Amino acid sequence: TSVPRLAIAGYKPTSVERKLQLLMNVLLSCNVPVQTITCCRFHIVVEDILTLLKVIKQSACQKHDPGTTWQCQQCGVMVPGAEMRDETCEHCQANGAPEA
Repeated sequence: TSVPRLAIAGYKPTSVERKLQLLMNVLLSCNVPVQTITCCRFHIVVEDILTLLKVIKQSACQKHDPGTTWQCQQCGVMVPGAEMRDETCEHCQANGAPEA
């Protein structure tokens, strides 16, 4: 199978599970407006995510230069601007030096 082109070359892709966890951690920290779905807080937040994604998608392009970046080799989370060596990942608690 072919490897997909990634936003930051030279690193591995972040896992779907970790991306979902990061997204939910951020949004569950927010108090969001109740729109049409009112069955539970989780789905209220998901509906807000969809609204935010529409706004982001319509935004102008932005140059994003991560600079020096560290990536956890266990979960794939990127840490822009970090020069970590033998540190513990704050997201999955894995230890290890970065590989690029």
